[in-house]
Amino acid sequence: MCEHCIKNEELPEITQEDIDYWRQNGKYFGYPQCCIDSFCNKSKENQFYISPEQEKAVDNHGFIPCQEHAVMILEGNITLGELIKDRKCKHEYPLDDSDFPPPAKRRRNKKDRNKTILKTVIDKMFEMAGHPLKFEDVEGRTDNWFQQYTMTKIQNEEWRAWCINYLNKVEKFNKKKAGLEISMIDMYCGLKVIDYFD
Repeated sequence: MCEHCIKNEELPEITQEDIDYWRQNGKYFGYPQCCIDSFCNKSKENQFYISPEQEKAVDNHGFIPCQEHAVMILEGNITLGELIKDRKCKHEYPLDDSDFPPPAKRRRNKKDRNKTILKTVIDKMFEMAGHPLKFEDVEGRTDNWFQQYTMTKIQNEEWRAWCINYLNKVEKFNKKKAGLEISMIDMYCGLKVIDYFD
């Protein structure tokens, strides 16, 4: 149910195995059965097109509603997110498994787990602040490197929100513990916020 696949002009021949995979994926992500059937039936008939209503209703996260639901969305009667039911994917729509690093192995010791968490959130901090750096670039440094790079207040808030979601969804922290953990990391090595008092 991915609009990028539909618009590809050099599509390979569709097999029953492809269609079975899309049906399984659709159920995993909680798409309505009618939307799954609509996509798969068009694929089976090699009718790779979507209607103008469907094209307007998609939000670039891969879910293409059927024609009936597309019209309902455009009329304001429902949203794409409200169509999602019985989702097996552990991340709430529109996030999916590719938005998070794979969960760490349960048998990690505490030191390894803490390093994985620190690396993940520091990498994301540099990325969201627009700095071409990684955790490895500052690992082991004893100077105040985090004061040498800056981020805006909005970037800091967005980073903290991402980290709390990551700790909650992937590392299985409850939201309170996740908030405390990221507050400690931010205080210890968060980048300098240049417009904090604005």
